[in-house]
Amino acid sequence: MGFGALLEFANERAASEYARVAGHTGLLCAKNDNTTVRICNSPMFGACCDRHGVPKVACEEHASLCAAVISGRQWMLSERGEGQVMSVARGGGKVSSYKWKISREPQPAAVDALTELVATLTSGTNGKGRLLDNEIHEMIHTLLAVSTHVDSTTVQAKGDTKAKKQPKQAIVDPAAMERAIASALTKFDAIDAYLDANGQAGVTPLVERLVAEVNSDAELSLPPEGTAAHEIARKEVATAVKRCVGQHVGVWKKAKAVAAGA
Repeated sequence: MGFGALLEFANERAASEYARVAGHTGLLCAKNDNTTVRICNSPMFGACCDRHGVPKVACEEHASLCAAVISGRQWMLSERGEGQVMSVARGGGKVSSYKWKISREPQPAAVDALTELVATLTSGTNGKGRLLDNEIHEMIHTLLAVSTHVDSTTVQAKGDTKAKKQPKQAIVDPAAMERAIASALTKFDAIDAYLDANGQAGVTPLVERLVAEVNSDAELSLPPEGTAAHEIARKEVATAVKRCVGQHVGVWKKAKAVAAGA
């Protein structure tokens, strides 16, 4: 039940009528075959599960596929799970579910296609790629960053023979940090467009602007100014922003190299 439900009906007419009515109430559902209706996970489905004491997987609703992908960037790079399941309403009573996988499950063809697409939108098409919304550029760069992320399990940890120190508890909530960075990125030009205009020299000013924007996000609830905790929290923000921008810069450099060799 966690990712949805399958409902079987006595005949095709009953299945079609249920799918039609349920779809109008806000449930993401569609006929799976003649007599089966598939209900995908959604906030409304979760509310139904809660009312009846049925376990569910938490989900978030987004206005577009771009918004969903951008919002999930930090989680996907954190390797906290195999990936995310996305249910997309396609209109006309049709719904599709997709599994967005982390880099631990390699997909070379997808990486090649995304790399080529980023290069085309960055330097090809005679600049026509710039006519696309920034959100689309951000989504494609996010998909490429996730698919090419270095899997931590393939990197040999240093100092295996040394006693491992317990990680320090972060002051800033990681989930809130992710949302604040994603929100800050939407308030400026797409990073690849900014880098095209300013080059590597523009990285430091960009980081400073993003750090200031994230620090001003009320959702972070930073400790009071003047306290040691506040300074530590600001350092956590700066580190997270630098990591995010660094990943974007890496993708941008790779796309430039591909374009130059085309």
